Formats: sequence, C-alpha cells, structure tokens
Amino acid sequence: MTRTLWYQDREFLANIIAQELLLEREGDPFIVVTLEDGKKNLIFYDALEVQLKLAAEGIFSDRLLVIVAAAYIEDQLRSLLMAYLSDTDVTDELLDPLKSDVAAFGTMLKLCLALGLIMPEWFEALKQLARLRNTFAHSPQLATFEALNTKDAHKILAQLRRSYTEIRGETPPTEDRTLIFGVFNTLNVLLAYAHDNVAAPQKRSVLRLRIVSMEYVTGVDTARLQQLHDGLLSSS
Repeated sequence: MTRTLWYQDREFLANIIAQELLLEREGDPFIVVTLEDGKKNLIFYDALEVQLKLAAEGIFSDRLLVIVAAAYIEDQLRSLLMAYLSDTDVTDELLDPLKSDVAAFGTMLKLCLALGLIMPEWFEALKQLARLRNTFAHSPQLATFEALNTKDAHKILAQLRRSYTEIRGETPPTEDRTLIFGVFNTLNVLLAYAHDNVAAPQKRSVLRLRIVSMEYVTGVDTARLQQLHDGLLSSS
C-alpha cells in the first residue's frame, strides 16, 4: 500500500524507518524526498507504488511509457482540482473527461496554474510532457524515442531537460527514458504535496516549494534501512 507522510521532524522519519526494521520488510522499495516550502523543511515518504506500476506498464515501448506517465499525471491534476473546488455534482461533471472539455489535460493544467495550485516551473514541465504524449499518441507507428526523430520532438525533450534542471537543480539524465522517469517521479512528488498541503481548504497556502534532495531506495535490506535511520537522526 502507498503511504504518503508529510512532516517537519526528521526524527519522525527515522522512527518510521525503525518500524520498517522491526517488520523486516526487506526489498520493499520507497522514496525519501526532502522539500523546502518557504521556511519549512518537509519530508515526503512514499512506497513507490505508482512508480513501479509505470515501470511495469511502460516496459514494452517508449511510446507506452510516455502515454502512461501522462495519464497518471493527468489524473493527479484532476484530483488536485477536485480537492480545491467545492465538493458538488457540478465539480464532478466539470472534471469528468467524458462530459466536459474542461477535463482536458491542457485546460486542467492552465486552471491549476491560474489557481496557484502549481508553480510556473512545474507548468512548463507538465506542458511539455503533454506535448510529448500527444506526439506519440497521434503517431502509432512511432514506438521509440529514436523513431521520434523530428525537430519538434527534440525541442520538447530539450525543454523537459531544462525544466528538470529548474525544478531539481540537477543535471538532467541524458537517456530519454531515464529522463521521463525522472520528470514523472519529480512531478508526482510535487503534485502530491500540492494536493495535501495547498489544495485542501484548511491548508491553503502560497507555493514556494523546492526539492532539496531525492533518494530512491529499491531492493533495500535491513542494513540499508538502519543506515538511513542513523543518518537521519544524526542530521536532525
């Protein structure tokens, strides 16, 4: 089961990992992300369920990877708007992709930016991901990034790399599939934060969010969990 916890106390995360040690959940992958929102330092802890599903579903082709990644992100945008707007049948109908043009990826993306639910840097990355999805979706004969050898596609991937650097403050991956996973995982974390800490009426605030660090932990054993536990306590 996916677990998403937000908190400011690093010792709390260490205690969570200690619980994992006690349960001896060897091989259970998860992600630990340090975020900064204004003056607050927060930790995102998640069991990587969605990321693992994406890896499994996108294994067959680059085309499928991009389409599935965009579908997951599109669903997050919808959930973000659902959390922000009034809980009514009108909202449900407005965001129903089968009933309303408002529920289109591009329109929801613009709404999220206009409402302050996402940051401009996220908007650009999300827009380029949608463009790449459309390029693959409308060209079923193109299954790989190598086959997608057009000037427009190169521009999209170049912009995704610039957005990755703007958001993460890191050099983007050179391999295209790795880039898509990196962009997806980054946006997944940020949109989850916005949903839980910005969109909810009782928690609405202005976004000033940046990623401080992101560590993917897969195939972990109890020794690695203990190392994380000790390291977090020593840096708190």
